[in-house]
Amino acid sequence: MDQTDLEKGLTKKLQKRLRPSWHELRYDEIRNKPYLIGKKKETDEIKTLCLVDGCRNMNFQGLVNHIQDSGQSSITLAIYSDDSTSVFYKCQMGLKSPFLRE
Repeated sequence: MDQTDLEKGLTKKLQKRLRPSWHELRYDEIRNKPYLIGKKKETDEIKTLCLVDGCRNMNFQGLVNHIQDSGQSSITLAIYSDDSTSVFYKCQMGLKSPFLRE
């Protein structure tokens, strides 16, 4: 199994764990690249999809920009409660150069 297949598998596993009310991560088979779609429902129980990058948390747009523009080799995705006290889900996901090229 090469690196692209491994990362494709990680992307699909993460995709299965995200609930429909959160932003959805899908894998583009043609481009060999993950992409994020969907909108959050505006409710009191809304969850935030964050990128944990060192000590910095990014919002959804920051995550999109990171996936599109960054040359980093891996990211950690985490879903937090609004007050940032609870982590509902956390996943380390590799992003190599095939994912970052258009």
